[in-house]
Amino acid sequence: MRLVILRDDDANATTPLHWIQACVGPFVDRGLPVQLAMIPEVATDIRLADGRLEGFLTGPMAGLRRVVPISANTALVDYVRGQRLLGVVQHGLSHRIVGNRFEFDEADSGKVAQWLDRGTRCLLDASLPKATTFVAPQDTLSRGGFTEVRRRFRQYSTGWFERSRLPVALWPKLLWMRVNEATAVWKTEGITLFSHPGCLLSYNKPVNSMASTVIDHIRNQVCTVLVLHHWEYWLNGFPDELRLDVLAEIAEFLEKSRDIEVVTFDCAAERLG
Repeated sequence: MRLVILRDDDANATTPLHWIQACVGPFVDRGLPVQLAMIPEVATDIRLADGRLEGFLTGPMAGLRRVVPISANTALVDYVRGQRLLGVVQHGLSHRIVGNRFEFDEADSGKVAQWLDRGTRCLLDASLPKATTFVAPQDTLSRGGFTEVRRRFRQYSTGWFERSRLPVALWPKLLWMRVNEATAVWKTEGITLFSHPGCLLSYNKPVNSMASTVIDHIRNQVCTVLVLHHWEYWLNGFPDELRLDVLAEIAEFLEKSRDIEVVTFDCAAERLG
């Protein structure tokens, strides 16, 4: 049985509920669980190198110099709490970029510990369940940050693992994982580490081949973390109907496949233990 984990990133205090519903709906409507990587208290003035606001920021707060907790988005929080198939993953703290450094590319493990605990409190203050999985913004986590994440979470999900950002004791396991390309999951000292094949469902990918690329990858892996970003399907505020149709096609494929099961991070860690 091949396993698939559906992960949607960047839900935050500014996220319109219908953006989330349009992207996760094809899956949850078919009884397939989705893991929402939620930003606990988003910085609403995050800008990219070219000066544009981050794509996941929208509405009247976008561009203001503020930090807004997820609890402010009552419509989204109520929806997540009422959907048994939506899990919560802790996605950084504010997703802030300082200079050329991403939020969790921080060498001071004390600061990282404070940020992790603050993020957890923000989710709990919104009456959301305590997350057991962590996702670092931009897939960037310092070595000290990794140690703090391992102390607090059962799973860590990322696009790749860099030797310089892992404890030396884990280097042999990292080499083994790279040799065994079909294995994207490994366990070490109480935490399960999940890598993913990049954002195969990105708006940067050719829409005509998105579904076949995803399906081919799933069929060749023991476990696939399939990442999407709901806001990429709503660029300029309008739905990208062609790419939303691709999500529906993939959801139908997953529902009908008898040798593939869509699971949570917790379930995958237990099954692959």
